[in-house]
Parts: sequence; structure tokens; C-alpha cells
Amino acid sequence: EARAAAAFVVARDPVPAPQRQPQEASRRQLWPELTNQELASVMEIFSLNDKMNDLPVCAGVLVHSVKTLRPGVWLNDEVINGYIRLLVTRHNAKCEELGLFQSHFYHTSFIEKATTYITPDGITRHEYNYESVRKWSKNVPAANIFALDKLILPINRGNYHWMLAVVSIQEEYIKFYDSMSCDDDPVKIVNRHKQEQEYLGTIQQ
Repeated sequence: EARAAAAFVVARDPVPAPQRQPQEASRRQLWPELTNQELASVMEIFSLNDKMNDLPVCAGVLVHSVKTLRPGVWLNDEVINGYIRLLVTRHNAKCEELGLFQSHFYHTSFIEKATTYITPDGITRHEYNYESVRKWSKNVPAANIFALDKLILPINRGNYHWMLAVVSIQEEYIKFYDSMSCDDDPVKIVNRHKQEQEYLGTIQQ
């Protein structure tokens, strides 16, 4: 949790972190350990008075949302969307520098809208609803998902667990990342139908 919080907190500190010594290949970690300075910045945010909860920290994320990165606290969607904004900035810069296909990172509400249908009499049904997200593809680079490398979709399960789906357009596969290994996998059906419907819509235009 502290490592994730540092992504938002250390961005406001202009002092460069001390250089770390190279580690042996067998000991390399996916997420480097935080420096003492970074940890202090994280703890500072966690300890702020609740009266400061509405102050922005980084990437549009407020203090009260950063506090959800503490152990034993439910992680909210504002943190996920804020981290996605940081990823988008880095990703777009790399694509421009190296001439790579761009990817599109969806908002956390996308899957919920794509799998929720409200009937005219106000009844909520959890089923595929393409119409509710039909215009979302206009926001992707070049307004064409088939020209992208990947689609990145964060998914919230039951308001208590976050998962991730990655749809590779160029290599034609779908990967589903779930630290709890939940059995149900609705995103595969949702994205297959989404691509089919958008492709048909392109042909008809």
C-alpha cells in the first residue's frame, strides 16, 4: 500500500531520491523499495487531519482517497483512476518516443456501465449493455480501437475487489489479472461483443 501511495505523494517533492545501488538479478523486485524520504512523504499523507481530506495530492487524487491505500481499508476508484492517469502520461510519451502503437486505458466505470441495464420501470439488470458505452470509443486515440495495441480495463467486483483485463488488439488475446483468482470472468464476453458491435457499426457507416 505504501508503495502505491508513493506514486502520488512523491510527485509533489522536487528533491530527487537518493540513487540506489544495482541489485543482483536474482534479488530484483518488480516494485523497488521506497526510500526513507518517500516513506516519510507517504506517512505524512496518512496522518493528515480529516479536515484536509479534500486537498489534492497528485493526478487529481484527494487526500481522503490516498488514505484508502492504508492496510485494511477499501481501495476506492479515485485512486485507480488517478494511477491510470499517471500511466497514460508515461505510456503516451513512450509511444511518441519509440513510435509504438498506442493503448487505451478505460475509466473504472466502463465495465459497470457495459454490464448494467436499467429497464424503463427502473429495475437494474446485470447484463450486457452495449448502448450505454457505444460512444466511449470516440475517446480512444484516432477514435478507432482496431488501430490500438491494447485496451486496459480495471474492473471492480462487488465493491470490494479490483481486477484487470487486458485486451490485445494486435495479438488478438485477452488476459485477466486477478490476485484472488475469482472464477467468473465476464469481461471476455463484454469485450468480444463490444469489438464485434463496433466493427459492424464501422461497416454500416
